[in-house]
Amino acid sequence: IDKEGDGYIGVEELQEAMERTYEFNGVQGSPWKMYVSIAHQILVFHNVVTDQMVFEHDMTNAILKEIVKANFIAEKEVAERNHILDLKAKDLIDRKEYYAATKLQFFYWKWTALRDMAKQRWKLEQHELSIMRKKERKFALMWQTAWRKFLARKQSWFRVQLHYQKMVDMEAGGALCYFNHLTGDKTYERPKIFFLLLNRQMGEDLDEPLPWSIQYDDEGYQYWYNMLTREKIVGKRYDDGFGEIIEEPA
Repeated sequence: IDKEGDGYIGVEELQEAMERTYEFNGVQGSPWKMYVSIAHQILVFHNVVTDQMVFEHDMTNAILKEIVKANFIAEKEVAERNHILDLKAKDLIDRKEYYAATKLQFFYWKWTALRDMAKQRWKLEQHELSIMRKKERKFALMWQTAWRKFLARKQSWFRVQLHYQKMVDMEAGGALCYFNHLTGDKTYERPKIFFLLLNRQMGEDLDEPLPWSIQYDDEGYQYWYNMLTREKIVGKRYDDGFGEIIEEPA
């Protein structure tokens, strides 16, 4: 068996020796082996399982039939065993391939899910950002509207103060009243901004110069006063407590 003579039997040397044994000494898997006995120098049939030895001259048809039957059974068993081993090897390869494919698919779908999650997260962030922008525009518009409304009320009230004059009504026993130079109305209650808008015509301009108005000083003398130009025209004063009545300036 040891062809190389190195004192070591390799796997290849053992397989080759076994193949020669199967080819010349008997069928693979069969308990019966055929070889030449060295001691007797005669062909012998040896059952390695039962240790039964049959020499060539002692061979009978019954023993030969038993040997042939054992060889057929052993050959069939070996073929089936090899077929099962091949199926097991193929099944092992299929299992490994299936495991590898499953793992690759798992990593691929995991990577795809993470990528899609990133896209969906970006879309969600953009949607939340658009909602926040809408809220910002809404609140900015609300504050702008409130500020413009405040300024409009302030300017309108300033114009109301210009057009309304607080004066003493001598006809009503010296009661304080508010006189509107544009409409000629007077009221004893403090006017609000809507009184001016309700008593004005749509075509009238609030920025028009105001007419002169009659005012009274601390001593009760009359004088003309322009609330836009702050100009004052005072008449002559007499000792009897009355002053000169001056006509309305042009």
